[in-house]
Amino acid sequence: MKNLLLVYTAVSLIACNQHHTDKRTAAKDNIIYPFRAAYSSNLQVGSDPENAKRMMQVWKFMEQGKPDSVRNIFADTLIFESAEGARYITPADSLVRQMKLYSMAIDSVRYDVNVWQTTHFPDTNDDWVNIWAIQRTYPKSGKPDTVKIQENWRMKKGRCVFINQYKARPVN
Repeated sequence: MKNLLLVYTAVSLIACNQHHTDKRTAAKDNIIYPFRAAYSSNLQVGSDPENAKRMMQVWKFMEQGKPDSVRNIFADTLIFESAEGARYITPADSLVRQMKLYSMAIDSVRYDVNVWQTTHFPDTNDDWVNIWAIQRTYPKSGKPDTVKIQENWRMKKGRCVFINQYKARPVN
């Protein structure tokens, strides 16, 4: 009898929780905000996880010193906005060359990934990958550098067409 009561309680809790989750996802946002999103505020979190895998593979290849391996992840032409404020509309081969030069100038780089998120914007039919991490760079000469990094990757048909990044110094 005691086991039956435990099973009934567990099933009831799961059923109640499932009902609550369904209610939350079905809710319509009727709030009037003080600002309007220039891009979109209509997003679905948890879209294609393969996009996140592809994007993180770029970081893994950089850690391994293999920037040439990332070429197939990029579209033929893409937009790259650096943390320093530069904006490039560039062929993927040019971006890969720059990544290779960067890789040759350092001894190594390491990423401690904190969080990643995939999103889909139905009104623009865009998929994005957002990632937050700590980037540790070890130059061939000079002092190692540590920054917080956040990158946004816009994906089209499994290929990256846009990247922007933000960096900040960690507070010690």
